[in-house]
Amino acid sequence: MKNNIKKSANKVALFFSDIVGYSRMFNSNQELAIKLIDSHNKIAIPIIEENKGNIIKFIGDSIFAKFNNSSECLNAALQIQKKLNNRNRIVESEEAIIIRIGLHYGQVIEKERDLFGHDVNICSRIEGIAQPGYIAVSDELIKSLD
Repeated sequence: MKNNIKKSANKVALFFSDIVGYSRMFNSNQELAIKLIDSHNKIAIPIIEENKGNIIKFIGDSIFAKFNNSSECLNAALQIQKKLNNRNRIVESEEAIIIRIGLHYGQVIEKERDLFGHDVNICSRIEGIAQPGYIAVSDELIKSLD
């Protein structure tokens, strides 16, 4: 059996996003929650792809993506937040989509189209401490900007 584990020789920019309060929303109104995640994805996915990002996977209401370039990663995060803020101004409050985003730069281990490693865990934790509607960025990502 062939081992499909590959440690990336180059560092990558990592992106985690999460819809704030989604689990609570899903428990109270599943139909609305599904509608909002669809709206969220219609905004976020094209922006990530336009900035040359690669979506690794969706984890419930979260997106995990990687970028080869830190500037493109940061640009995608900024564009997503801006587009969601503009959208939220024109919808009813219960239809607002508030997300938090965490960005980090580091090495990863690739296995079967997924990413693992210390830096992936750090990025996930950075997203978890971001304030709703904001982007939290590690020093490593800031130092790697072109």
